[in-house]
Amino acid sequence: RSLALGSVLEIDNQRVVISEHVARGATTIPVTAMTLEKILASGASVRWLPYDYAGRAKVHNLGYALVGELASTHEQSISSLSLAEGALVDVDAGSCLIVDGVRLLVNADASTNATSLSLDSISLPHSLGERAKVYAVTAAHGPETRSLSHDLRHGSLHARARASGQGATVADGPAARTLRSLPCRWVANIPGHALQFDGVDDYVGTLDAATVTKFAEAGPLTLEAWVEPGLVDARAQLVHHRHANEGYTLGIRAHEHGFDFGGDPGKRIALHHSYTAPITAITVQAWVKIDDLVNESMIVSFDRSEYWRLAVGDGNAAPGRVLWATTGIQGHTDDMLGNRVIAGDGQWHFISVSYDTSSCQKRIYVDGELDAVVQAPHDANPLGTSVTRFGFIGAGSEATVFNGVSHDSCHGAIADVRIWNGARTEEEVREDMHVRPSGNEPGLAHYWRFDDLSGGPGTSVPDLGGGANGEIVGQLGTAPRRLTAHAQVVRARGERFVETVTHFIGDRWTHLAAVYRPAYGLDFADPNGAWLESQTSEHLDLTESMTIELWFSLGAGGGIRGLVSKGRFKRDGNIPYALWVNADN
Repeated sequence: RSLALGSVLEIDNQRVVISEHVARGATTIPVTAMTLEKILASGASVRWLPYDYAGRAKVHNLGYALVGELASTHEQSISSLSLAEGALVDVDAGSCLIVDGVRLLVNADASTNATSLSLDSISLPHSLGERAKVYAVTAAHGPETRSLSHDLRHGSLHARARASGQGATVADGPAARTLRSLPCRWVANIPGHALQFDGVDDYVGTLDAATVTKFAEAGPLTLEAWVEPGLVDARAQLVHHRHANEGYTLGIRAHEHGFDFGGDPGKRIALHHSYTAPITAITVQAWVKIDDLVNESMIVSFDRSEYWRLAVGDGNAAPGRVLWATTGIQGHTDDMLGNRVIAGDGQWHFISVSYDTSSCQKRIYVDGELDAVVQAPHDANPLGTSVTRFGFIGAGSEATVFNGVSHDSCHGAIADVRIWNGARTEEEVREDMHVRPSGNEPGLAHYWRFDDLSGGPGTSVPDLGGGANGEIVGQLGTAPRRLTAHAQVVRARGERFVETVTHFIGDRWTHLAAVYRPAYGLDFADPNGAWLESQTSEHLDLTESMTIELWFSLGAGGGIRGLVSKGRFKRDGNIPYALWVNADN
């Protein structure tokens, strides 16, 4: 069978994660590098865990077997399933099947290659599409209890404790598996419920002011939700409350989707932009998800030995790290490497690299944080040898004309490529990570965004910054849009907004939770007779450099307000100091 990137295999109680898509019939399966706990012997059984997404909710002693795919769409009431190529395994009467989250019970034995499975009649909660995969719930191999990760999109799994008779003590040990039960499903059907929204004007809301006030919460707060996002254009609110000047929100935000180049040199984006003159300052940014830890993945290139190249990995001593290669006007090439490994983890990362002749520095940022700095790699000279070089996204360049000579490829996905005329500061890079440019920002020279593009050959990729559109060469795969969760709490004295750094992918059930613990302060109602006094301590005698910090909110009235003070000036010999604010100003 074929195996998808990110699937999990179990070999002798050790699990490995598949690092590339594997076609049916392949004799080699690439996996993410790991250290084995023990030797895997020749002939050891390799088990595929179809719903193991690297650590979801755990259940005990249950496994799955792929039976086949549906030959046609099944709707409404059914009493049998039609399989496309025949059953891959024997299916016994009483077996429980899972098809697109729906649990079905088999009422007659079916052998391998059977094209029809007889079922107990059931009214389907939703249609089962053609080619939907059919799985059978099976007992785990061997007598020992095994744990299997499970995505709740396909239903909760039921395990119950058993006793030998009425009134007997339940044994302390593994729960017995329940193969034939019909547990709750995360679809809009009894006994498990979910709400589906159209993304336009659907919502569930309170109807009267009295009910709204019941949702107000002044103390600590926790917001939780299970969500299976579909298409999200920008932001979506999951839980939202607002009353007067207070409220809270738990939501998700969509980020740009990307293209997957698959490590194929025949797949790239050719750019209608070339360099013919030196570059005094530049910043290059992109969102990337790199699968290959070994080979170099091209992100953007205008020829390493003539102008510059941004890549991940160098194929040699620095696997999985950002490579920022530049050549100065004197012909010297500097291959700068970052420190952080960003390949092979299945995550999207925001990389930003810059060069500036005024500071003579090359910088690499990863996810908004400074990763590496090199001083004076080209002295104070600009980049570029003044020959003509056209650029590529997802391939190396030696092109003297549009879509000219290219080499290598990207072993992963790229999204949202930006080139700035100038070296972005650390603060600007951190802001760039969380903002989608409009294309009109000062200094933004080029901005290629891939939203709503099919990835087909010849497709034009718009440059929202400079008009130098790109053109897709080969058939690029579409990488899913990334999602982040965010939470906001608004109180009378301020508000807090946070967003997750980790991204998740839509089209599967995900649990989100936000916890808010309010900070508390001291309220001095009487400005003339209330204060907080500490004990005398020599540790408060600060004789050298010092910093005083605090948060404060002024009440009504003016005058001089003391915030922090120690001793009395011109009276005390033990180093007085004070921080005040003039409320009149």
